[in-house]
Amino acid sequence: LEAGSTQLAERGIFLPASSSGTAVAAPASVDPATQKLLAQLQQLDQRGTNKRSASYHARRADLLEQLAAAAKQPGQREQWIRQIADGLTAAVQTGAFDEGMLRLKRLVKSLEDQKATDELASYVTFRQLSAEYSLAIQDPKANFQKIQAQWLKKLGGFVTKYPRSADSGDAMLQLAVAHEFSGDEGQARKWYDRIVNDFPRTDWSQKAGGALRRLDLVGKQFKLRAAGLDRSTIDVSSYRGKVVVINYWATW
Repeated sequence: LEAGSTQLAERGIFLPASSSGTAVAAPASVDPATQKLLAQLQQLDQRGTNKRSASYHARRADLLEQLAAAAKQPGQREQWIRQIADGLTAAVQTGAFDEGMLRLKRLVKSLEDQKATDELASYVTFRQLSAEYSLAIQDPKANFQKIQAQWLKKLGGFVTKYPRSADSGDAMLQLAVAHEFSGDEGQARKWYDRIVNDFPRTDWSQKAGGALRRLDLVGKQFKLRAAGLDRSTIDVSSYRGKVVVINYWATW
């Protein structure tokens, strides 16, 4: 989610958007203090503020933190915290709010002290790590090899600490790809296999399964069958003995 993505419910109450972009169910009643905070958040997001300015992101994070503190239900509080993490991460990655990095680290520490659920703690931690990585590679004097090595080490630590986190599938895929590109096919296969086993029926599993099939293609017949532009069926097996060039492209 990008900063400013708070969604408006039918009753005019602003609610934090979930990670899937779906608004959280509106509470039956909202106390006056929370209503005031929601109104301030609405005004901040709707006025012609420069949403790339540090002051905007700082004020928005302040309001979201207050809303999280005022939330009566744990689920509502978690959604506000997720939106804090999403907003700060987006702001850091775009270079709009360097202080956001410190606030993300503070949020992670706060959740650890409060013994938050692994689901919430891992969500915020992964975004903090991602923002930290983005900030590091934006440095004009960045040592990319060193930064990449540190990033992979942190991803491995994240997976060890939160093996069942929804973000661990993403972390494992990044580890697998990094090992494959560095020529360590054995480690790449290990991570791809783990993704397939630990995160079945997910996009990560499909990508990992595809990577494993690709690694196993050497010495095997390549299979590809798809519809052509003229609606006829194109089967690569019909071109046996000929040179075939497959060009992958996208409209963007």
